[in-house]
Amino acid sequence: MGAVTFFISRYEKIVGTVLAAMILAVTGLGIKNVISINAQYKAYERDITTGSMGSPEIVLSSTGKNVLVIMIDRAIDGYVPYIMNEKPELKEKFDGFTWYPDNISYGSSTIFGAPGLFGGYDFTPEMMNRRSDELLANKHEEALKTLPTLLGEDGYHVTVLDPPYAGYSEIPDLSIYDGIPGVDAYNTRRFSTGTEQSERIEKIKSGNFFRFGLFCTMPQCVQMIIYDGGCYYDQTAGEPDYSEAYYSLRMLSEITTVSDEYKGGALIMDNDTAHDSTLLQKPDYTPARYVQNSGYHSDNELHDDEGNVIYFESNYQEGHYDHNMLAMMVLGDYFDRLRELGVYDNTKIILVSDHGTGLEHLESLMFDNGLDAEWFNALLMVKDYNATGFTTDKTFMTNADVPAIALEGIIEDPKNPFTGSSIDMSRKQGVQHVLFSESWDVMENNGNVFKIGGSGQWYEMQGSVFAGDNWKAIDDPVNGK
Repeated sequence: MGAVTFFISRYEKIVGTVLAAMILAVTGLGIKNVISINAQYKAYERDITTGSMGSPEIVLSSTGKNVLVIMIDRAIDGYVPYIMNEKPELKEKFDGFTWYPDNISYGSSTIFGAPGLFGGYDFTPEMMNRRSDELLANKHEEALKTLPTLLGEDGYHVTVLDPPYAGYSEIPDLSIYDGIPGVDAYNTRRFSTGTEQSERIEKIKSGNFFRFGLFCTMPQCVQMIIYDGGCYYDQTAGEPDYSEAYYSLRMLSEITTVSDEYKGGALIMDNDTAHDSTLLQKPDYTPARYVQNSGYHSDNELHDDEGNVIYFESNYQEGHYDHNMLAMMVLGDYFDRLRELGVYDNTKIILVSDHGTGLEHLESLMFDNGLDAEWFNALLMVKDYNATGFTTDKTFMTNADVPAIALEGIIEDPKNPFTGSSIDMSRKQGVQHVLFSESWDVMENNGNVFKIGGSGQWYEMQGSVFAGDNWKAIDDPVNGK
């Protein structure tokens, strides 16, 4: 300690100069980062306000045929019978729906599974890779525009909400829909954030300088504690990740109107409510910052009405179930609203997911070869016009069937407006090629063909999703590598 005191007194002017330089450097760095943070906030606010002006509105017809395609990101198909058995009242709300348990997605993440869902069989990962002279972003855009283009040109009013990765951007670039007749597109994030949350965002922004300066001046050993995983720069400040998606889904009941100005109404949307794994407050499955569920599901198991059982062996599993339940409950309320408006019977509704996830939860999808086919077992539920009852259909389906299902009874022999191919369900016959990959980020996987990454794997499957012998690991079906 004496040596340090001697050094400081000996070189007082030098030490003072160095300290002043350090203070200026830290101050400059803080100012630079605050400017960067605020610029990114402004870019965020600008991006979410692109698209149609005004508040979103879903316009449905009281006399024509309406169609709703609601993608619930990562919704788990196998949870449906357990959800319906736990909450029997949901079967009444879902009157007319058919559940398809034997359904696959062609990819394990949104960038692989969503294009086929919205565009049909021309947009599976294999088919997109075969068009190797075109950017993935352009092919993805074509998939997202397929249904809006066909329906809009047929005289429909089409509302598009939160199309996943439009423009190959995390915040959807809604300009891809410019010029398509009858189409209004919105990012609902700016409408689903309540006043309280907006005020919290502003408080966070105003405190960035102080927090970042404090972070920079602390020793490295305590920096990560102060940094708090980046929460000083988190616009939601502890708000559950799913909250905006939940409020967006709940908002559907408020923004749906009836008008006979158009031939019919259509909704095409994505929602992330089921993508989260945070535990919810039971039995109402309400979002809460703190949950207390002692005594509920105390045996950590659930039963369907056929005696099958699933076990909750982790909060991750239970949290996924909770959010699938939450999505179904909010949708059930929305269907009641459609009944109040008198448009439930003349509206076709398709609930579908882009992929599942590997929860190691459903024994019927865990095979001896190590594959957890829950990754590919996407949700599919369909309510046709004037349908009644709640039924199960074990026909093999894929989420690339969705465009054909949506257009059936509306457009005869529809053709894809970008590829010219027929939009039908014939291509699910025979061998199917599906892709597992953790290279899900559009900021990195954005060339002409999909990169599958070191842990990626193509699979060949034919027949039921539930038979392990029907799945086989293969080389790339396009280039053989």
